[in-house]
Amino acid sequence: MGFSAVGKMVAKGENPLVITASDLGDSLKGKVSRWQPVRGVVAGVLTGEDLARALGRDKLAVVGVSDSGFVKGIRKLGF
Repeated sequence: MGFSAVGKMVAKGENPLVITASDLGDSLKGKVSRWQPVRGVVAGVLTGEDLARALGRDKLAVVGVSDSGFVKGIRKLGF
């Protein structure tokens, strides 16, 4: 969870599904768009506040999911 942690996942080749907050700033959106390889990006579904609350954090704008079971479940939801 978090921009730096997800960036490290990408750098390690973990190929995460990236979830970004709907209120993510333009600067971070640009950086996320350059991350490769990723399984895809789910953008704009939740605000940063909603994303943080759902995952028990105070502040959160970017989440990476590398577990194939979780990715499959998220894909089944239509993302």
